[in-house]
Order: sequence, then structure tokens, then C-alpha cells
Amino acid sequence: MLAAIGDPPRTTAHQRFRELIDLGTLRRRRRSEFPRRSTYELTPTGELMLELSSTVGSWLAAAPSGRIALGSATAQRAINTLLAGWTSSIVATLAENPISLTELDRSVDSIPYPSLERRLFALRQTGLIDVASANAKGIPYEATEWLRRAVVPILAAATFERHLRDTQSLTACEMRAALLLAAPLVRLGPSDALRIALVVHPRPSQDETPGSQRAPIGATIEIREGRATTVSPTVSDDAPNWAMGTAARWSEAVLTGSCLGLRVGGERPEQTSELVEAMAQAFRRPRQPLAGAQKPHAKR
Repeated sequence: MLAAIGDPPRTTAHQRFRELIDLGTLRRRRRSEFPRRSTYELTPTGELMLELSSTVGSWLAAAPSGRIALGSATAQRAINTLLAGWTSSIVATLAENPISLTELDRSVDSIPYPSLERRLFALRQTGLIDVASANAKGIPYEATEWLRRAVVPILAAATFERHLRDTQSLTACEMRAALLLAAPLVRLGPSDALRIALVVHPRPSQDETPGSQRAPIGATIEIREGRATTVSPTVSDDAPNWAMGTAARWSEAVLTGSCLGLRVGGERPEQTSELVEAMAQAFRRPRQPLAGAQKPHAKR
């Protein structure tokens, strides 16, 4: 077995095995017959971790600068940059609209300006954001297609963490950001047109409706000629179609393409199912440049 993994020193191998066992991804079994040996097998958590590793590897392979090998120093930098942008709300803010450094500094109070500038530089150097067309307010940055496709590894990581710790690891606002990032990748039939409110419950017990008194968290997407033409980070109470669920349910829906865990309603609920299925299919298609495609107009 050690030869199959590069024949590392036994002390190093035993330490890594122990870490994986403590994490719950490996199970050790000792044979009773002579010679007594230990065998290791994957647990369901370990199988889920392998799926996560494959998902991250596929995302790294589609990097704009060329394939990045999982486990390499370049891969570590890309993953760390993505996580730093995601956990600091930078990515969530960029998901709503292209935004300049000055505007971002006003939106993200928790990060000092110099640190914010460094993180934006790292995101751009990594290929996760790019410069949009300049305006009077400065140079706005926008999410690249590679950042939009990072939704899958992010949701897969949240699923693994939820399985590992049995806690909700994805907030409603983070799930909204994932939906906003995913929407421009959707491709439906050229005759399809719909407007749908996507509502994310902050808590599993919460049962909001699009027109309730408390402002729900979510997004409104308008599809014209098969593409998202308007993506708003707010829930429209007059949208003719809607879907709602917890962050975990939405994560499952985007990853699998199934609405079974969501509440769906409106004039054409079948169109909502088609939209969710199209989101999942978009991540399975090879990466293609968005150049030439109509960029959605994001409303605040």
C-alpha cells in the first residue's frame, strides 16, 4: 500500500492515516489471522471527500491560464485566494454587480483598504476577477466565468462540512451569492422567457413567502431568449414564478439539478424546475468564454 502512494516514510504515513481516521474518512480493521495486519477502508465521509477532491480538481483543470494540478503550489494559491474572497464577502459583493475598489471599500467595512486592495489584486492575478468597462466611479471589477464555475466546489465543500459536523455551514447570503454567480451561465431554449424569484430561508424553520413583511433573502432572475438578461440581488414580490428553500436545499438543487427539496410555485412551476436543471447542466458543460454573450444587467 505504501508503494502505491509513493512509498513515504512509515512514520509520515502512519501520521496521515491517523489524521484521516480522526477525521472520519478512513476506517482501520485489524486481521485476526496470522500474520496480523491492518487494513484501511473508506467511510461514507471518505467517499464524500473523494467526490469533493474530484470536483475541486475539475475546477482547477479549467483555469483560464491553463490546467492547474490538484495538490500543486499554484492550486493551493488559487484555492486560498478563492476562500479569502468568499469568506470576506468580497465575492458576494462582486456577484451583485461590477464594483470598483473604492465602492467595495464602502461596502465591506470589516477589511482595511490596503488589505482589500491586496485581495483584489490576488483575485485578479489568479483569474477569478477581471476589469469591466471603466466608468466615472473608477475601474470596476467583475467575476470571470472561472469564478462563476467555482460555485460548484464551494457548494460541494459546504456539503462535506455539513456532513462532517452536522451543522449548517452555508449562510443564506452566501447561497444568494452562489445563485447570482450561477445565473449568467444558464442556457435554456431560445423561446424560453421567465421571471423567477429565488428565496433562501435563513433558518430551516422559517417559512417566508415572496410577499411577506420581512424582506426575504434571495434573487430575482429574468430569462429572455434562453439567457439571463436581468439578475437582481433582491426578491421581487411580483415575480410570476418562485422557488424557496434553505441554503442546504438550494445547494443540493444546484448540484443535482433537482427541485425536490424546494418549494416551487407560481404561474409556470415547471419553468422553475427547468431553470434549476439548467444551472446544474451549465456546470457540467466545458468552460466556454462568455465573450459575445449578453451580460446580465444586475439591479441592486
